[in-house]
Amino acid sequence: MSEQSALAVDISGRGIQFVTDCFYPDGEIVELRFEMPEAVGGESPSELALHGSCRAGQTNWNDRKMKVGVQFDCYEVSR
Repeated sequence: MSEQSALAVDISGRGIQFVTDCFYPDGEIVELRFEMPEAVGGESPSELALHGSCRAGQTNWNDRKMKVGVQFDCYEVSR
């Protein structure tokens, strides 16, 4: 699958939940990239590359969007 946009709605040290218009099957491996602002990361903005697997429990968020949970397996930080 190509690059897709998503809206993060919940993030923790173990995973993330996001809203997207794409369907991701349970167990699918994904790579998520986003910029961590200085106010959150404590340093100049850095990009996070997170790798993880989609978890069961996708739900319809509205008529066109799906809420997806991803459990992190590993991550990389670049500044």
